[in-house]
Order: sequence, then structure tokens, then C-alpha cells
Amino acid sequence: MPIISSDYDAGNADGYTISGFNVHLTIKAGVALTASAGYSGVNMGSGGFNWVQNDGAINAGGGIATFGSESFIWNSASGRIFAYNGIYCSGASSDIVNDGSINASGWAVNVTSANNTYVANNGYITGSSGIFCQNSSGIDISNSGLVRGSNYSVEVSSGGTVRLTNSGTLEGHATFSNESTTFRNTGHVEGSVALSGAGGNVFDGRGGTVSGSIASGAGADWLIAGNDGALISGGGGNDTISGGAGIDFLDGGDGLDTLDFAFSTFGVTINLANGGGYGDTYIGFENVSGSGFADTLRGDGGANALSGQAGADKLYGLAGNDTLDGGRGADRMEGGGGADTYYVDNAGDVVIEANVAGVDTVNASVTFSLAGQYVENLVLTGSSVINGSGNAMANRLTGNAAANDLDGGAGADTMTGGLGDDDYYVDNAGDRVIETKDQGLDRVYSSVTFSLAGQHVERLALTGSGNIDGTGNSLDNLLVGNAGANLLDGGGGKDRIAGGAGADTFAFTTAIKASNVDTITDFVAADDTIRLENGVFVGLATGALAAGAFYAGAAAHDADDRIIYDQASGSLFFDRDGTGGAYAAVRFAILENNAAITAADFVVV
Repeated sequence: MPIISSDYDAGNADGYTISGFNVHLTIKAGVALTASAGYSGVNMGSGGFNWVQNDGAINAGGGIATFGSESFIWNSASGRIFAYNGIYCSGASSDIVNDGSINASGWAVNVTSANNTYVANNGYITGSSGIFCQNSSGIDISNSGLVRGSNYSVEVSSGGTVRLTNSGTLEGHATFSNESTTFRNTGHVEGSVALSGAGGNVFDGRGGTVSGSIASGAGADWLIAGNDGALISGGGGNDTISGGAGIDFLDGGDGLDTLDFAFSTFGVTINLANGGGYGDTYIGFENVSGSGFADTLRGDGGANALSGQAGADKLYGLAGNDTLDGGRGADRMEGGGGADTYYVDNAGDVVIEANVAGVDTVNASVTFSLAGQYVENLVLTGSSVINGSGNAMANRLTGNAAANDLDGGAGADTMTGGLGDDDYYVDNAGDRVIETKDQGLDRVYSSVTFSLAGQHVERLALTGSGNIDGTGNSLDNLLVGNAGANLLDGGGGKDRIAGGAGADTFAFTTAIKASNVDTITDFVAADDTIRLENGVFVGLATGALAAGAFYAGAAAHDADDRIIYDQASGSLFFDRDGTGGAYAAVRFAILENNAAITAADFVVV
């Protein structure tokens, strides 16, 4: 139940001490509570869930102290605290709200070992340290009033995460040695800001001002300048720093740092080599991230990452192994010397590479061609159905998760389709196609002799009119010849083979079994030949097949018969002994068009 103070203590009392749980204490307006130097005006104890509301005045060695969790301390608009130490909190998940005034010669508000505590100042706080925190995490501080510190307005000496929102005034330096801090400043800091934690800090000064410098520590920090000219130093991590509305001096420090223009209201022209632009001075930056407009971004002699964001941007990497990403919009990207990496996401993007040292790579989420540029590698990204083509160099092309057309162009290219039903275009004997198991139904179009052996590609189509050959693999392949004279060998599996125009040869070089019966769809007796490997067709003499070794019928009729052709079904059998006795006749092919053939259509090698 509430305890209400209605009298004045002359000064030698020990103050109020709350014992118990969920106790409320209200000090009425006009009431002055005093305690001797060694005591707090109010000691809330360790019971937890206790509440103190000060509408009057407290004058003591310590103002209000709480040791219990989920406590609430409210110094209202009429409340005044005069003490060496104003408010002390070591109870987790507590709330401290000041709408009045706290005048302390030591720390005005102290949060120690009190995780997840909220501190709000809408009034006036002054002390050697206005707000002090240590050994605490999940601290949330909000200031819309005035916090004045002769040493520090806000001091966090240790602990985990802290969030500070300032729309008022902080008079005195603000320093943070905890793990990580998020500081949003739309007000004013009269002094410097030091964010030395290594856990990754954020300072967002948009709409606010800082009279001194802003510095971060060894973590990967994000620092945004305010409306005034700022002096910002990034420290040792990989930092991202944005200038503000004023004339800023920005120092990325050690690490791989990014100069960020995401908040610019117009396109920017930035050259890292000369360290200046739009009145700002910047040093120690390796990377630039542009605005939402048309930017021109230039690197230096090192390895730069240039990102254009939205707009039709121009990116120049110069020397070094650069990464160029134009972002949305039709961008122009020129890497210069070094092994450069490009990111393409617009059909209007242009990549420019001269004949200089370095192996370059384009990562494209749209259909893209390397033609005309000295870029070696192309990687298709995302899951859209897009295509990629190379140039005259020896390219490495990689597909994405969808169905892609990959055409290496001239040169000995390596093409990897990945997932999806991919089509490959081969025009060089040195071209290599890579497909692994369960990655779709794939096809190679080849204008040179080509073999599917060792790859999980199902279909091969020979193109043009040259006399070239095609070989399958252990899968059930579809092989299609061109207009020339082709040698087609299905390899293992149940293959379908079409010779097309020209005098074609159909080769059988794989052990005969029921799972290895090929179908020839268009055999022409006048032009085409069936070639038998004598290591497979045991007992056949090399050269033209002997007339007596061929028999047209459903089964062998004498001991000389080896190749049996059942024209009614189109089935071709091999009978090793001609009797079907010790060695049964085994089917090895089907002529789908039931062509009329003789021994003259066979050759043994």
C-alpha cells in the first residue's frame, strides 16, 4: 500500500528504507525529505516491484537507490533531487524517469549491474557524469531534456548493448566502452562522442549536431554525420561512414571502410584518389556506396568496392582487384587493371575491360554476354531463366538454379549449368561441359566432335554440316547427327540415335545387355553403316561382315549366323554361337523404321 510523506525531516534522519515487495512511496509536492550524508533519501531495498514517485524535494548524500528488480523511479516535473549521487539502480528491468531536476556533485544517474533498464530524461540532470552505466546490457536511454556532465554527459564504462536516443541536449562528452552502442541523435551534443566498443556501433546523427568529434572502435561500425560539419573517425573495423549536411572530415581509419552516400538527395561524383568532394574531406576509405541517383564513382590504386545503388551510374575501379556493382539502373562499369568482379542486374548494364592483367568475373542476374570485352568468367545468379555467353577467350561460364543457355563462344571454355534444364553450345574441341547428378535434363549443341562421357548430360545434337562425331555416356541419351557424315556412339544406357542427313555410322562399343539396347530412328541402308566392336561382338572377324554371318529372321537358322535381324520388330540380335544354345541371342539395337538391311550394312572393327 502507498506510503505518503507529509512532514519535513530536519536532516539527521536515515531517510526512508522500503522493505518488502511491491511497495509504493510518494513524496508529495511541497514536502522536503532530507537524510544525512551517508544515507539515501529513499532506499528502495531489494524486494522488487517497488515504486517511488518524488513530487517534492530530496536533499541527501544519495537521492534514491534501488536494488530490486523491476523497480520504478519517477522524479516528476515538480520533483527535485540534491545529492552527491542522484539516483542509483542495480535492479534489473527497472525504469527511471526524470521530468524534474537532479543536481549531483558525483554521478546524477547510476545504472550498475542492472540489465534491461530504461532511463528517460525529460527534465534537467547535472553531475560529474550525468548518466553513468556499468556492467549492464540491454540499457535504453532517452533524453529530450538537458543532461550536463562536468566530465561526461553520458558515460558507459562496461557492459553489453546500449541504446541512446537524444532529441534534447547533452552538455559534455559522451563515451561508451561497452560492447556495442546504438546512438540516434536529433538533438545537440556539446562535446565529443567516443564509441570504443568492438561489437559494432551505430551513430545516426541525421537532424542533430555534435560540436566535437565522433570516433568509433575496433568493430564494424556505421556512422552518419549530422547537420553540422562533423569530424568522424572510424577506428579499426570495417566501417561505413556517411557525411551529413555540413562540411565534414571523414576518416575511415584501419580496416576496409566504406564511404556511404545512401542519404544524399542528389547524385555524387567521388574520386577516392583525391580524397575530396562537395566540400568534404575523406581519407582512409577503400569502398564507396553511392546515392539513389546517377553517380560517378572512381576508386584508387587499391582494391575498391564501388556500389552505385539506384540510378544510371558510372563506376571506374582503376588499378587493383575491384568489385563493381552498379545496382539498379543501366550502369557503366570499368574495372581497369587487376582481377575485377562485376555485378550486373540490368539488361542495359555495360562492362568494360581492356586487355590487361587479371582474371575478371561478371555475376549477372539477367541474360548477359561477355562479347567484345576481356572478361574471363561469367556466373549467372538468382533463379530466373536467363542465358550467358562468352567471348573469344577461354571462358568459365556458370549457370544458376534455373534453365540456362550457355555458349562459351570461341576459345576453350568450361561451362557448368548447375540446376535446371540447361543447354550448352560447343564450338571448340577444348570446350568442357560439367553437369552432376540430378541437375535437370540437359543438352549439348556441338559443331565439333564431342563426347558426353563422365557428365550427367542426357542429350547431344551435332550442328552444322561438318563430318563430326558424337558419343553418349551411361545415361539414356538422345543423340542427333547433323547434315554431315557422323559417327554416333550411344555408350551405355538405352539411347535414341538419329543420324540425320549424310552417310552416318552407328557404333556399338559397350557390353550388350537388356539395359543397353539403342534405338536408331532413321537408318538408311543406302547410306548408313552399323559398326560393331569385335571386343564386344566376340568371334566376328574385322572388316566387312561376312554374308553368312547375317540372317534376316526371328532367330538363327544355322551355326554361321551371328547378327540376326527381325525386320518385323526392327530388332537386331547378336548370337555368339548361331544356335541360341550355349550363348542365347541378345538384342542390342532396334531400327525404328524397320529398314531393309543386309550384311553389307555392317562393319566390324
